[in-house]
Parts: sequence; structure tokens; C-alpha cells
Amino acid sequence: MTDFSRVKEVDWSGLSESQKKVGLKVMNENGCNCGCKMTIAVCRERDSSCRRSLIFARTILDALHEGKPENEAVRVLRPSPTRSSRPSFRTTRVSSTGSTQ
Repeated sequence: MTDFSRVKEVDWSGLSESQKKVGLKVMNENGCNCGCKMTIAVCRERDSSCRRSLIFARTILDALHEGKPENEAVRVLRPSPTRSSRPSFRTTRVSSTGSTQ
């Protein structure tokens, strides 16, 4: 897609032409994860009911509004690595005689 105005329900105001091009590029190069197998930009154009592509598109533009460069705008789409919320337990074997191993 080459026309940013076809990306529905996002606010491009306040962005320079250069930032708009970057935003559209990022949306064209990254897929929506709703299961549609389309890019974020195409999903926004063809399926205005998709909330995932809307969140992605707005997140990209928010990053650009904050003055972040392209690589940062892409990075905001990636889940951040977090530690497992599951506690880890050390296992200790107990023999039939009752001693630990």
C-alpha cells in the first residue's frame, strides 16, 4: 500500500511527510497477528473491525510522534522478553532410605 490515508482509524496529523513514509513502511513490512496473513497496513484498509491491526498501527504512529526512529518504531511491535512468572523449584530426590540425593 502506498497511500497512508487508506489506513483507517489512525491519526497521521502532526507527522512530517518523512515520518508518514516511515510509518507506512513499517506497517507494510510487518504482519498483523489476527490470523489474516496480511500486513498491518493492508489489514487496516480491508478489515476496519480488526482491533489488533488498529493497536499495532497506533503504536507505530505513537512511537513516531515521540520522535523515535524507524528501528524503534519496529521494536515497539515486538513483545519484550520477560521472566517467566512461574516460580522455579529445585527438585531433590529422596531415596527409599530417606536420604536426599
